[in-house]
Amino acid sequence: MIEILYAVALYVIVFGIDYLFYVKQKIRYEYVSRRTYSLFIAGQIATIWLFYDVFKQFVAQFPTELLFVSVLAGLLILFTYAMTRDKVYVCNLGSRSFRCLTPWYVVVKGAEIIFQQLIYLVIALSLVSLMGINLGTYTVYVFILLVAHVIVIVDCTRTIAKRLTFGLFAISIPIFYIFTAQGILWPAVYLHGIMYVFYWLLFADFDVQPLGTPKGKDKIYIRG
Repeated sequence: MIEILYAVALYVIVFGIDYLFYVKQKIRYEYVSRRTYSLFIAGQIATIWLFYDVFKQFVAQFPTELLFVSVLAGLLILFTYAMTRDKVYVCNLGSRSFRCLTPWYVVVKGAEIIFQQLIYLVIALSLVSLMGINLGTYTVYVFILLVAHVIVIVDCTRTIAKRLTFGLFAISIPIFYIFTAQGILWPAVYLHGIMYVFYWLLFADFDVQPLGTPKGKDKIYIRG
């Protein structure tokens, strides 16, 4: 139980710090930044350090985990690089800031997703050790993730908050199965990444100029 409390606390601390950055900077806040990236990397390091015993079983398969995660990241980075090189911009008003698909967005969002999945894994395995695998465990797991998720949606618009909450609810059961039945991490990262790809494709609107960006004749703008 103490592991679950620590994991939720760390999750709230990391996203709470990001929220404080937003409160302080408001319209100057940028999600895609070295500051945000460093915050999520620090969160990853803290998670692995605090819950090393939980991650011991993953040490042997670390090369495989790294390979599959790197393949996904590499493909997304190449894809977004090709888009920006050809002056095709896909932009969206995400949580608290306006964001566009770029290689740097993939890097920052990738660091965030891995941090989240590490925390989700710790909570899942800790719950199984306490309650076993049953419907009650699934229910408690979803409830804990939804409670921890509140710090992510603070000050978001109602529409974005609903999207983020629905996305978490949609992937929580599959990733629980991945962690507990398969004992691996990378499929959960893929699932989380695919969810965001679906998000961008579903809420994109063609030929809309991004905020604050002059529209050139040779540019295509897509804004969600």
